[in-house]
Amino acid sequence: LTLPGVKKVINNVKTHGTGLH
Repeated sequence: LTLPGVKKVINNVKTHGTGLH
């Protein structure tokens, strides 16, 4: 992953929780 990609994933986790549901 690129660094911007990691930040996008972190933002998704913050927005949607773990993303596992």
